[in-house]
Amino acid sequence: MATRAKQLDEVKAALTALQEKIQEAEEERKVSKSQLENAILEGKPVDVTAALKALLESASANLTGLQRKEEELLKRENILTQEQPAGIYMSNFRGCCRRIKGNQNAT
Repeated sequence: MATRAKQLDEVKAALTALQEKIQEAEEERKVSKSQLENAILEGKPVDVTAALKALLESASANLTGLQRKEEELLKRENILTQEQPAGIYMSNFRGCCRRIKGNQNAT
């Protein structure tokens, strides 16, 4: 099983790669939208505008999917950074037990 630090590094690396893909997808969507708008303004045939509209819808769906993956990774990163390893709980428990035992011996 991977350590928390290793898991966090993997999540951060995946986020970085995914954010690059999101930027590319946003650019692709922007270009598709611009091409569609220009085709409509220029009075291009319906089949051309329909193909460009399908391209825009595909780019939008791709972007949405990537953004959902990003949300999932951000949630995972948040979980990994907020959880304390079990060892910390055990050391806190042991310290608490020692204090209780010490208080019992003092009385």
